[in-house]
Amino acid sequence: MSVSTNVCGNCANFKPKQGEKFFNCTYAQQAGVKYAMQVRADTRSCDAFSALNQPAKPPTKAQPTPPPAKRTEPRRPGLCPWGRMVMLAAIVIIILLLSWGAYTCYSGRAKPTPTPTPTPIPTSTVPTPPEPTQSVITPKPPPTPLPIIQYNLGDWVTAPPLLMLASSVETTKLYYVPAPMDAPIGTSFLIVTITVTNGGTKSVTMTSRYFHIVSESGFSFPAKQQPFTFYNEFPFFEIQIGPGSSVGGRIVFNVPDAVTQLRLQVPTSSGIVQWIIP
Repeated sequence: MSVSTNVCGNCANFKPKQGEKFFNCTYAQQAGVKYAMQVRADTRSCDAFSALNQPAKPPTKAQPTPPPAKRTEPRRPGLCPWGRMVMLAAIVIIILLLSWGAYTCYSGRAKPTPTPTPTPIPTSTVPTPPEPTQSVITPKPPPTPLPIIQYNLGDWVTAPPLLMLASSVETTKLYYVPAPMDAPIGTSFLIVTITVTNGGTKSVTMTSRYFHIVSESGFSFPAKQQPFTFYNEFPFFEIQIGPGSSVGGRIVFNVPDAVTQLRLQVPTSSGIVQWIIP
């Protein structure tokens, strides 16, 4: 086949298969050099050809795009951070050395202050403590206890400015306040009727807490506090008794059944007044 033209005229080697658009012709020759061509099946025109037995050129690979070069900033004038730290440490050391040198020079020149010598105290000026006298070593006698003035139940007692009377005593296991109240097991209620009159010229404070029941063994039992003051109860809380006025009522005590020889006591300015309870 000749390649004088780009048309494969009546080349006997032109045998495209049915349905192919191109036919590869390997019988072309020019000046003793064999060629291979690609011929279109419809127009028989030569679209491309290359010399046989020649190495095909490899396809050219796309060169990768080089990365953008890093932007190099111009170096600023001055020291780097490490250099600044070293310079700062050197300055501090120099200042400390200078301060230490100045202190050494000053302390070497200063003269030490002499320690003052204490002046001995003359022995003649030290006062001698006085010897204990008889009045110092003698203990004081205890206060004299108040005398106990004893009376029988029903006697009026004069303790200026007061006049007092213990008229009656009642023993019971049940007491009304106004609801019934039982005495604890082994005890009883002791109810004493008291009358107090103010014979002075000034008001006097009085309360049932001034009265106590005392046993033979010396045990003392206070007045029982009442939740309310009824018409027949002696006031538990303090009240004022005016001149010439009287206050009377019952005082309730809770005492054990085993105690004996009971006494009703009340302290006064002249002594302890005591009524014997039969």
